[in-house]
Amino acid sequence: MAETLSPAELVSFIRKERARGNKFISTYEVQLYRKIAVPISAFILTLIAVSVSSRKKRGGMGINLAIGIFFGFTYVFFDKIFLNLAEKNDISPLAANLIPNIIFLIIGLYFMKRARQ
Repeated sequence: MAETLSPAELVSFIRKERARGNKFISTYEVQLYRKIAVPISAFILTLIAVSVSSRKKRGGMGINLAIGIFFGFTYVFFDKIFLNLAEKNDISPLAANLIPNIIFLIIGLYFMKRARQ
């Protein structure tokens, strides 16, 4: 249900559920922060893809494609791990959405710096 609500509706829903004492509120908070983190992650993964594909190698583009796919799958893996941790209240929902983005932003900036050289 939380996935279909707009961010404003979701904030209102979370307030109501918190007032009721719902102990599963972190699931809804994860979805709220997810609505913000997904567009940012698309930008970050695009940054990685552009920087990896801009490097010209003698053997062709196959290795660059493999690197891009590897980082895409790795991002999804990290994202799922942190979201599961947040839903079990091991870490905060905001941190669960930020940590994979920050890690891969650093990787993307590193690749961008190497691509310019």
